[in-house]
Amino acid sequence: MPDAAKVEVRKTMEPMKVQAMTSQESTHQIVSSTLRGRPTSTAVAGQLQPVRSINQTIRRARRVDGAPLPNPDNLDDLEIPEGYKKTLKGQDFLKFDSGPGGNRIHNI
Repeated sequence: MPDAAKVEVRKTMEPMKVQAMTSQESTHQIVSSTLRGRPTSTAVAGQLQPVRSINQTIRRARRVDGAPLPNPDNLDDLEIPEGYKKTLKGQDFLKFDSGPGGNRIHNI
């Protein structure tokens, strides 16, 4: 039978990993928002890794998902993911994208 505290630790860590891969929040923001929103028993707190290790786990999860995009062979193959269209503060970085095509990038 699995240890209940270890199951709770996994339930705590998994959302942090998912959030690291899907958001642009800082590692600190992810850890604090996740831990702030979960009641933590003494047994679970004793099983959690130190914050330094949790931070490293989150960075590792982000690195796997955040691998650099491959260079496209031509402008028709260029795809700009949504995450690259916003700044870390959620403001528009890319104001306009005309979409794929040979005339995509030109001087204005």
